[in-house]
Amino acid sequence: MSAGVYGRQVPRAATWPTAYLVVVGVLGGCGALFNALGCYVSIFALDSCTADHPAFRCTGRGLLTMWGVPWLGLAWAVGSALAVGARARRGLAWCGLPVGAAVYAAGLAGAWAVMTS
Repeated sequence: MSAGVYGRQVPRAATWPTAYLVVVGVLGGCGALFNALGCYVSIFALDSCTADHPAFRCTGRGLLTMWGVPWLGLAWAVGSALAVGARARRGLAWCGLPVGAAVYAAGLAGAWAVMTS
């Protein structure tokens, strides 16, 4: 509550903790940089693709999966961190960071599974 006009108590609007939004944004940016580097490294997973060695990563679907899953994982991670932060009460917004990290790690694990198939 804060003092309003003429001394009346006015309920304060609920606001997002600024620090939480900054941390989620910085971690999202770091994840984007890591994904960009991962796309570069994933090109070398195609070195063993030959007609004698058909692998899922050598197909068009495999390439799209290998390059798209980390970006989807990053988008879902940021979204889930913000969603958990929005639903949390009284300082528990920070519980959204481990949830977002787990979702992002699942996306990276999916891409790694395709790269090593």
